[in-house]
Amino acid sequence: MKSHSHDADEFSDKLETLLETHRRFIAEFEQSLRNARHFVALANRSMESEPEDTVSMLNQIREIDLLGHLQRLAEEFESVRGTLAASPFWEDAQGFSEELDDLADRYENLQQDAAEQLNSIEHLLNVMSS
Repeated sequence: MKSHSHDADEFSDKLETLLETHRRFIAEFEQSLRNARHFVALANRSMESEPEDTVSMLNQIREIDLLGHLQRLAEEFESVRGTLAASPFWEDAQGFSEELDDLADRYENLQQDAAEQLNSIEHLLNVMSS
């Protein structure tokens, strides 16, 4: 029984480390999306006065592929969530389920934000190429 308790504690510690890592990932992507949103707004204002620089800036933002990175991280996160739920120690770690759900929601919101930004970039590039 003592081994089960130790293993459950170890599982909880690893789960807390995983959550902290994904909290950090989400915070970094939130900042990246804020930065990208700022640059898209700048590009929108500079379309007429500096078209070449604007196209270059928009292409650079698009090449960063925030949406692709977020999609891969969200898929990995969902895979880990599935593995956690199948763990024999999951019952001992139910206190983490709310935060796991919250992180999943935040990943979904970030992906939507990144997709909207990508659509804005594509729209601006199309307007400029017309």
